Amino acid sequence: MAEDIAECIVWTLERPAHVNIDSLIVRPRAQASNTVVARS
Repeated sequence: MAEDIAECIVWTLERPAHVNIDSLIVRPRAQASNTVVARS
């Protein structure tokens, strides 16, 4: 997951100067919300 976060950071830094990233939420595919995690 650390590589995924690093990729997101690089992506935000590569946006043009006129682009503002207000928020970015990264969740595992098995996570339905901030409090619900699908476990098998």
